[in-house]
Amino acid sequence: MLEDLTYIVGDPGNLRGRGIVFTENQAGSNNPFNPRFPALAVAPDPSELLALLSTLAPLPDKVRHALLEKIRQSAEMWSRTMFGQPMYRYVREMLSRGLSQIDLPDEIKEQIREEMQNIPEEDTGVPFHGCFMPVVGFDPGVIEPYEQSCDIMRTAEVPSITYAGLVLSGHAQHYLATYLLQQEENGKPGETEAIEIPNARDLTSSEFLELLNRKVSELMYEREAGGDMGRLILELRKLTAGTVFIRDVLNLARFNEIEHPARVDIIDLYLERISLLAKERYEEIPPLDQKLKSLLGAT
Repeated sequence: MLEDLTYIVGDPGNLRGRGIVFTENQAGSNNPFNPRFPALAVAPDPSELLALLSTLAPLPDKVRHALLEKIRQSAEMWSRTMFGQPMYRYVREMLSRGLSQIDLPDEIKEQIREEMQNIPEEDTGVPFHGCFMPVVGFDPGVIEPYEQSCDIMRTAEVPSITYAGLVLSGHAQHYLATYLLQQEENGKPGETEAIEIPNARDLTSSEFLELLNRKVSELMYEREAGGDMGRLILELRKLTAGTVFIRDVLNLARFNEIEHPARVDIIDLYLERISLLAKERYEEIPPLDQKLKSLLGAT
């Protein structure tokens, strides 16, 4: 069913990273637990998702902070599942108790044991920060509030809310993965092959964040000193490939190479945005994004 997707708003070849995916529930009603048009909002990180939800209506600060905390918790829970170290440690523990009783060739059992032994105790790489949240009261007949801020996609109809959850979550994950892949392809990885710096997936979380913050600080210094930022940007691109930081790194690189009346301020804001993402200070990102939006509109 993942192929059966229609874009109401947006270009599938150039995704925005913020999206709403919805379906029609044939058994739906006015009950919010069984809506006629179930919908999920999707974004790479909590600040992006909060900004998307805020397009519906202005949110009081107290509500924003409470909602942001729930989104953050949801993102952390999601990142610990799937291919996270904790999940593999659980698998390792279960296999250590009963692998000998499983009907597999001895060579495969030995291979599994070796791979399980290589799981480090500290998490490596950067957790997947994708965020998903139901959109209450979504009506496909009223999409004007979303058109300027996100992609809108419709899946095939489903017979009941049970299938809606499965179909929408599958499309939401696929949408976000496609968006991040598009961003990474824009990074021209061939240019970074000779750069001697590890990628996020080869580092522990603490090592990655320490290196990311150091490189951002170096880049800010070079910008202030009027130095050459080219190699540092290539280092950041290699370090952050496959992470949610890559989009801001690529934007920073683009503005480092072009003329724009607000170029210096825009570079500073992208540097600050990367730093805030790394420190998970999501609540400070929306006002920064507003500044960026204003400056990007400068002529």
